[in-house]
Amino acid sequence: NNKVATAHHRFLQRKGHQEVAQRFTALLELGLGLAAGVTPVRVDRGILPPLRRPAGEIPLVLPEELELTVQPPQRLRGSDAILLVGSNIRHEAPIMGQRVRKAWRRGAQVAALNPVDWDFHFVLANKIITAPQNMVVDLAAIAGAVSAVSNTGRPVRLRAVCENVQIGDVHTKIAEMLNGNDDSMLVLGQSALAHGHAAWLRQLAAWICEVTGSSLNMVP
Repeated sequence: NNKVATAHHRFLQRKGHQEVAQRFTALLELGLGLAAGVTPVRVDRGILPPLRRPAGEIPLVLPEELELTVQPPQRLRGSDAILLVGSNIRHEAPIMGQRVRKAWRRGAQVAALNPVDWDFHFVLANKIITAPQNMVVDLAAIAGAVSAVSNTGRPVRLRAVCENVQIGDVHTKIAEMLNGNDDSMLVLGQSALAHGHAAWLRQLAAWICEVTGSSLNMVP
């Protein structure tokens, strides 16, 4: 799986075209689903395997996608806590990667939720390496942990993905990291933005930022 996901990342670097990247991600998820014995289902953009989760199925399409407020990447340098979601930021956006490194050298905590254990030029305080089709489940677990540490109820629009997820120690540590710092940022990378369920990742990220007071940024 790591070799396939690495090939996926290199493909995105070469092509850089959103539609092509989405099609490649769809094929990647289809192959992973078939290999795991999951029967594909048809959606409006192609054929994708349903996400695997402890109980029930996650809807493939959000009922309504809310407008996102994205902050400038210059704020990375002054951040105290940074969460990378689906991003090999060192190669996807080298300037942003240098800003993360400067923040880390200044004492910032950096965590990652990625489909590949990429080699960064900074040390991660916490990391979750998961299969691409499980990224929504793990980000939902982080959202659940944020709900617990902040004593904030999750919105109705996200309950379909947040209910019954298993929250582990790493999810809680990342939630505490974001919630416990005055200047934190969540960055969605290319693997998240080109994901077959990118809408869920965007909305989960937006809600996490809203509750923790974090800034949201996306790798261009």
